[in-house]
Parts: sequence; structure tokens; C-alpha cells
Amino acid sequence: MQEVKIYTASPSDLSPPVQSESFCVDMVLASDYAELEAKYAALAVSGYRMQTNICK
Repeated sequence: MQEVKIYTASPSDLSPPVQSESFCVDMVLASDYAELEAKYAALAVSGYRMQTNICK
């Protein structure tokens, strides 16, 4: 994944379609989200390790 693609769904795209409200929903693919979540977790661990090494 080089970049995350953000998709916008309008009320008529939802199931069941929403007719009475005016809004949109931004979504990403579940696979993109899972990859970003894993990268964030690895970054958090890396940051924690750096912080604990600095504070020694």
C-alpha cells in the first residue's frame, strides 16, 4: 500500500438508503485500515523503546 484511498459514500449509497438526511461518510478499505493500524502499533512500540532508552 503506497497511499490510502478514501472513498466517500452519500446517503443513497447506504443500505438501506437514507433519504431524509444530508451527509456523507468517508471510508477506507478494511485491508488499508488493518495495515495502517499495524504500522501505527509498530511505531508506538518503537517510540516507547526510544523513550525508555533515553530515560535510562
